[in-house]
Amino acid sequence: MESAVALRERLQPEADLSVQGFALFVDTLRAKPDARRELASALHLLSRAERTDSARIHAARRHLEESIEIELQIAANSESVLHRRAELVSLRTMDGDLEGALAAFDEISSRVGELPPAEASSVLRTVSQLRWSAGDLGGAIAAATSAVHRAASCGAFAQEAAAQGVLGLICQSEGNLDAAGEHYRRAVDGLRDQSASSVPMAVNLVRLGMLEHARGAAEEARRRLQEAVDLLRARAPMSWELGEALEGFAEVARAAGHLGEAASALRASARLASDVATRLRRELEVGLVYKELGRYDDAARVLSDVVHEALNHGHGDVHWTAAMALAGVHRRKGDLARAEQSYRELERRERLTGWRQIEVLSNLGGIQHERQNYQGAAEAYRQSLSLLDAVEGGSTVRPTLLHNLATALHGLGQLGEADDCYVASLRGARGVAAQHAEAWIGRGRIALTEGRLDNAVDLLENAVGVAEQLLAGAGGTENRGALFARLQNAHAFLIQALCRRAGPGDVARALLVVEGSRARELHERLFASEALLPQRRLQERELRQRLGQVSRRLLHLREVQSTLPVQLAELNRQEEELRSAVEDLDGHPTVASAATAMTADEIRAALASGEVLLEFHVVHDRVYLWAVTSGGLDLHILEPSVVELADLVAKAVGPYHVGSPPQASNEAAWLKLRTTALGPVAPLMRNARSLVVSPAGPLSLIAFEPLVDDIELVQYTPSATVGLRPRAPRLSRPRDAQFVGFGDPIVRREAPEFAGLPPLPGAQAEVEEIAALFGADGVAVCGANATERELRSWARRSRYLHIAAHGIVDLDNPLRSGIVLAAPAGSAVLAGFREDDVLHGYDMVDLDTDAELVVCAACRTGFGSERAGEGLATLGSALLLGGARWVLVSLWPVGDFISAAFMQELYGALRRGASVPLAVGTARQALRADHSDPYWWAAFVLFGVRP
Repeated sequence: MESAVALRERLQPEADLSVQGFALFVDTLRAKPDARRELASALHLLSRAERTDSARIHAARRHLEESIEIELQIAANSESVLHRRAELVSLRTMDGDLEGALAAFDEISSRVGELPPAEASSVLRTVSQLRWSAGDLGGAIAAATSAVHRAASCGAFAQEAAAQGVLGLICQSEGNLDAAGEHYRRAVDGLRDQSASSVPMAVNLVRLGMLEHARGAAEEARRRLQEAVDLLRARAPMSWELGEALEGFAEVARAAGHLGEAASALRASARLASDVATRLRRELEVGLVYKELGRYDDAARVLSDVVHEALNHGHGDVHWTAAMALAGVHRRKGDLARAEQSYRELERRERLTGWRQIEVLSNLGGIQHERQNYQGAAEAYRQSLSLLDAVEGGSTVRPTLLHNLATALHGLGQLGEADDCYVASLRGARGVAAQHAEAWIGRGRIALTEGRLDNAVDLLENAVGVAEQLLAGAGGTENRGALFARLQNAHAFLIQALCRRAGPGDVARALLVVEGSRARELHERLFASEALLPQRRLQERELRQRLGQVSRRLLHLREVQSTLPVQLAELNRQEEELRSAVEDLDGHPTVASAATAMTADEIRAALASGEVLLEFHVVHDRVYLWAVTSGGLDLHILEPSVVELADLVAKAVGPYHVGSPPQASNEAAWLKLRTTALGPVAPLMRNARSLVVSPAGPLSLIAFEPLVDDIELVQYTPSATVGLRPRAPRLSRPRDAQFVGFGDPIVRREAPEFAGLPPLPGAQAEVEEIAALFGADGVAVCGANATERELRSWARRSRYLHIAAHGIVDLDNPLRSGIVLAAPAGSAVLAGFREDDVLHGYDMVDLDTDAELVVCAACRTGFGSERAGEGLATLGSALLLGGARWVLVSLWPVGDFISAAFMQELYGALRRGASVPLAVGTARQALRADHSDPYWWAAFVLFGVRP
């Protein structure tokens, strides 16, 4: 037999060795009767070239069969015939002709022993799969076992692993998971022992990981799949095997609630799909994960593409699922008309019956519900319920439809029937789902409306418990946000029920509910076991570093006129995925932090004589106020609505933000605020010597010092638990300075985002003068030296850290807010280095400072926005997360002169031995003596935690 190498050598050097080149050569040889052996070899080579393209498999098989036929005419029992028939087994399998493949094997079964062991193992492995497909389980196992032995006999580790994998697949299909896992492990361990890490090893790692996932071993499954992904990215970065590994990893991540990771893995796997159907299926999953994450614009874009492409390629099931999901996204975005149009289009196109008819009908009912057409919604839900009996498995969705009907009846005021439907939905439901919490909330609201207060409290406590359980298993920032919104809704009605019942201990119980719902991330970080932190510290730090880099690029591109919307969208997508990954890593603060919130008795015990805690909380459209002292606890509901209170706040402090000089109208607004916010507790305030304020809603935007005349010590806290519970002692670090001040960093004003920032010469003078107060223990870092790297270094080695620079406030996402510093020398700030020229909130959380006091003397660093479960999120709260004991921030812009005077008084008092709260009060009183309007002396507020 002329070998392939010999044949290639006979060809001209410039010959075309592609499929087309071999086809031309075959045609040439057909015309030469004396070149039959060469024609057989050429057909064999053509077949091998063709089989690399899935679209040419049938042609490859046909050419190999012709090659074998010619060889049989020349030498029936030749070695070449044996080898080519062995290849034909695989080709017929790839071509879908399983019977023909088995027939090809039967023709050589008696001669398999003549094949090289590795080749024999490959043939037997294929035969095993064929017999398995034909239902011949015994024959399949025998062939695969023989394949293992033959490969092992010659050290063909890859072939042995592949045969072990087939045995694993057979055992898994028969439900013998233990045996399947053992075969997969043998395949992996055999390759690992021989340092033969390869694609076969990765394939079996994927199988083993998915098997462990099915058995509930989530961490082990994740580890196996991550190893497979890393291996394939290094060895076969464009392979379909990597696509399958990424898809498996995404499934495990999604099941664990790590939606950001799942979305990223699915996107990568879709790019590696070997066919249109697989790609569309994976892109569909990307869209569904985006929807679950609450990234509705991204979900709509992906799902819309899938809908159109699936329709064009005739993939009906994918089209249906994507179209339904897309209509759901339109609903979530509030585009009810477009959502209804999508459902009606599906009705028209599909001529719906059975499950699909019920699904569309119930969603149309949901649209009517959102339009507050409760009658139309109820009719749609009733019709859906009537169709269930004719559908197999209808009982599985009955609880959901009953819950939907209950909410519509609730809206119609038919409370008795609504309650019956809620009860029926809970009775028929399995597991724990969002509708369970909603059903308990609905029943609690009905009981509250009907005055059954004991029953309402019990029902709403059930709702809180279910909502906490759901939140504990949630993944993705937006998903957690939606779940926390549901939990806060349950909290609000429970607080309302407890306060209306007003039985013994109810006011204290309501305060405990409030404490369990606020500042949860901060609470977990401050009071978690230190032993748990190092396990995630490095990963978390890397993720937050990347978040800071994304924020910096967003800050720049938003000000560049040539920036395309797609660029901003991509950065926003990266930010959301990184935020999800951080929360996935941390584990969202849930039941544990709620359960360890301080009780009313613990709060009273933590308060000194003469100290008053005022804790505000928004309940629907009203603000509730708990006033707590060491001797008692009272609850008050403020008279104005939240909207009316916000209007008062705007009148008092609004002019300060635009630089308007204080006017008589400001004074009147402050007096009105005092009467409104503190009128109910005025008698208590007369005897108070110090005040702890936990603000909420519009009251988070004001200083309380102007509302209390004779109380010098005022501190703020996100919650009583955070502010009053002693913080766990930290490992002491040597301090190289008492005071370190950063002032007037050199700003790159050629950058469009900084073009409007004026120099701050007063800031440099401010920090230099304060540093002089401390002598050798004071350090001033100014100008080009005031970089992020220097700040990070001194944050760990100073007692008082002072930053006098420009602040940037982003109300959409407070953690994008930051302080502008000097750019690091010799590096491009947008190139992705760890330190750049803005210390974002993301960076502050990872600052790891040991400072007793951090002063942010930048404008409006106390500004922020509400975050679910955290309350008002600001740069101050980010610095508390980063380790600061006390943080001083500003609520409105103040001039250099006022800021410098305040800070001189503050640090002078600290040098004399005053505590941080007392020093802040002393500075405030010094300025108040010369200026009556709060604009001059109340801008700086102190947040902190007890030592």
